[in-house]
Amino acid sequence: MILSGNLEFRAELKADLWDQLAEIFRNSPMSGRADADLKAAFENSTIKCFAFSKGKLIGCGRALSDEVYQAVLYDIVVHQDFRNSGIGTAIVKHLLDSIKAKNIILYAVPGVEAFYGTLGFKKLKTAMGYFRSELGDAHKGYLEP
Repeated sequence: MILSGNLEFRAELKADLWDQLAEIFRNSPMSGRADADLKAAFENSTIKCFAFSKGKLIGCGRALSDEVYQAVLYDIVVHQDFRNSGIGTAIVKHLLDSIKAKNIILYAVPGVEAFYGTLGFKKLKTAMGYFRSELGDAHKGYLEP
């Protein structure tokens, strides 16, 4: 648990808060995920960050890492009432500080490149994706034609 002003970061989420996390995702650009899949994705991640303000869950992020060369950030999301207040920045910085790997890649929704650019991320020339399932519009904006 790390405190930063009124913001508290936790690496684990109590069982009774998973519904709140799912609701935050439903009200974000990352909606459409099954609650059980979302929970499994976080539980299987190397590094997890759940952000709280005055005891209320307000955001999260997660990472996968080999802890040597590579790490990938996923699912940075902030409750709609707390967006554009620096919470997303704090979550990303907390994740970056928690990762030991030399290289960190970010997987994010289209349209937020400028935000992540302010945190030092740059576009990759060689990143590619291979999707095992047809998610229809879920991949819209993520893939080059």
